[in-house]
Amino acid sequence: MVRAILDADYVKHSAANAGEAKSIHVVHNVSGDELLLKNRTAFYGVGKGRDGGVLAEINKGRESPLLAEEYTIHDVQTPEPLANVLQIAKTMFEKTLRMAKADTHIAYLGKGDSQRVEQSTIIKYKGNRDNLVKPIHIEAVHEYLVKHAGCEVIEGIEADDQCVIMGYNTKNTVLLGVDKDYYGSPVNFLNCNKPQEGISNGAQFGALYRDPKGKVRGYGRMFMYHQICFADKIDNYAANSGCPKTPWGEVSSYNMLKDCTTDKEAFAAMKAVYQKLYPAPLTVVGWRGEPIEITWDYMLAENFQMARMLRWEGDVVSVPDLLTKMGLL
Repeated sequence: MVRAILDADYVKHSAANAGEAKSIHVVHNVSGDELLLKNRTAFYGVGKGRDGGVLAEINKGRESPLLAEEYTIHDVQTPEPLANVLQIAKTMFEKTLRMAKADTHIAYLGKGDSQRVEQSTIIKYKGNRDNLVKPIHIEAVHEYLVKHAGCEVIEGIEADDQCVIMGYNTKNTVLLGVDKDYYGSPVNFLNCNKPQEGISNGAQFGALYRDPKGKVRGYGRMFMYHQICFADKIDNYAANSGCPKTPWGEVSSYNMLKDCTTDKEAFAAMKAVYQKLYPAPLTVVGWRGEPIEITWDYMLAENFQMARMLRWEGDVVSVPDLLTKMGLL
């Protein structure tokens, strides 16, 4: 018998977002001129200068160009009727389960902050989501999935962690979700957005590779090591978060790790990455506003906790202990 473990947060957020149209209402603070556009990119483009898009068209021929800061932007949400949104959630939930061809299933939803928010010190774990506009019907979708789809609500840890705990060291289970963390976790994972890839087994050392577009991909512990040595923009941590002016990208991480064939070699490479980024101790201001003295091993230990999913309740791994056991510290 095959058992599916469903990360229902994927269904919750996808359905709630699919059930509403989003746009922006832009108002010039002095003239009162108004614009209704699809999104901020349409207004000021993708560059850091925020001087593209419609704003660039407005500024053509002006001797004194208007700045994005001279405008106020209001988010506009136009939801479908709640019944339609709940039907989307029901359809997505059932379709996702069919992907695994499972005999039984269990599904989890997260609620509240996870342990990683407390563990993060330099930049807040998932803090880049604090100001995001939530879909209007998201709480109603959450309640529907609990009451009508039998989803279990997880607090204190992430739903992702609970999915990995249930899938770890078990036979005939398939974890369904979209979070790329699962590629580097010891579970059988089916990416619901890429079902054509089939089931990925993360319970191995694994490997890294670059896809046809040059993006770094991988599976097994090697992919987790890559996340630690690069970044996760969705979860909001990065190898160079304590020294953001130091250029460091996914190819930099890939080049340091790609030839590793053992966990010891990978940890030696991770140590080299962090020593390169943090050659000497420095003091930074953490996301809570307090000064923190950081070193290469401090940063490696923190990002290791951000990237690594729990295997069981109370699972704790000490990076200094691992480095010591491997003869690397």
